[in-house]
Amino acid sequence: MVCVGWYHSHPRFPAVPSMIDLRNQLNYQRLVRDEASGLEPFVAGIVSPYNPKNRDTKSEFTWFYVQTGSGVAAAAPGAAQLTDDCYSMSLDVEQCSGSSSIISNCMQKVKMLTSWYPKKVDWTGLWSEGMTLMDKMMHSVEHHLPQSWQGAIRTTFLGAVKTFIQASADQNLAKTQLSQLN
Repeated sequence: MVCVGWYHSHPRFPAVPSMIDLRNQLNYQRLVRDEASGLEPFVAGIVSPYNPKNRDTKSEFTWFYVQTGSGVAAAAPGAAQLTDDCYSMSLDVEQCSGSSSIISNCMQKVKMLTSWYPKKVDWTGLWSEGMTLMDKMMHSVEHHLPQSWQGAIRTTFLGAVKTFIQASADQNLAKTQLSQLN
């Protein structure tokens, strides 16, 4: 397995790369550079799940890389110039069709993240009037699923994600309440 990129979150502001993001991306690209071909096969992603200016339920995603070299003709719209020969370039991302191994891998990642960050989000909190943070997250997850995941696959996957996250949150709440009794 080979790492081909990284991502991070701008939880409450736009998914636009900052100068720090661009410099980090350039450093990552240089770490994986193939000197023979000159290729730097490493992409960056930013997710903005709770930007208050985005009233849509789907999270904003931005994928980018830093183009280097004097042959660069233009930068992506709104991109920041790093140096005279480095530009942030936006990427179009196409979702591939899913398989059972992808679904299993996604669920493993959900379990891992909820164990790493057990108390980070109160999923019952409101995102907007009548919509909880859990509802908002589930709408966003559904929007970003591959189009090939239809019917029972889609419903089962979404149900499993929601059930697992809710059970993890309930377990953490129970632990907190028990510790307060002592």
